[in-house]
Amino acid sequence: MDARLAARHRSAAVASPMHAWAVRRALSRAARTFPSAPCLPQALAAEWLLRAQGVAAVLRIGVAPAAGDGRPIDAHAWVESDGLVVVGDAEFARFAALAAYSSAP
Repeated sequence: MDARLAARHRSAAVASPMHAWAVRRALSRAARTFPSAPCLPQALAAEWLLRAQGVAAVLRIGVAPAAGDGRPIDAHAWVESDGLVVVGDAEFARFAALAAYSSAP
């Protein structure tokens, strides 16, 4: 591994909480501009932004019984990085994770 790549990995590991919070803030602002944006595009954007910075992230997709709106189930996507739910934290606790896609730096 060359020195530049090794330095990038070291700095990403140290800075990951900072990067995750910055992505969380940016996507939160964007979501206020587009309030009807579904969770999956937000989660995909968060995972991509974190991965581009060399920060490990996990994209999770989960399901839960529907909240009485006529559908059999509800689905939700969220992203976690270093113990922080970056996007999709509003309701993620009620969802059982069905799939998890991990990106390592």
